[in-house]
Amino acid sequence: MTKRVEVTISIGDKRITLEGPEDFVRGEVERFANLTSIGASRAEPANHTHEEALGPTHTERDLVAQKQPDGHLEIVAVLAYFLSKAGQQEFNPEDMRRAYIRAGVRPPKVVAQALRDAKNVKDFIETGSKSGTFRLSPHGERTVLFDLPRKSVTKAASA
Repeated sequence: MTKRVEVTISIGDKRITLEGPEDFVRGEVERFANLTSIGASRAEPANHTHEEALGPTHTERDLVAQKQPDGHLEIVAVLAYFLSKAGQQEFNPEDMRRAYIRAGVRPPKVVAQALRDAKNVKDFIETGSKSGTFRLSPHGERTVLFDLPRKSVTKAASA
């Protein structure tokens, strides 16, 4: 049986209480720590880059809504982009499953297969440094930044 823990985090004037298995709580605390460090770095003026074109995206849900990915392969690319910008350069299928859930998107039945397809079919992600890990590829990053959301092509009705 896994050990259940409860942790309360204070961020500014907000308090967040997490309760559950120790591994889950530890992972969420690390994620909040990464998000707060990214938020602090955004407060400082920086050189203007292509990332500013994304606008204010604070959560996985915001980025998925903004980019409107079509299908699991593009969703994997968008979530991998978010994870990389949140400081998690490499991820495994369980990390991706959690990102799907935080984004409010139903994960595929076999997340590992969606990751393999995103790697082998579309080249959105590539193999990480450890076995079973992945990271966003340069092609995947360009796709998320410049190609999403896709422009809908309307076909003229032939009558």
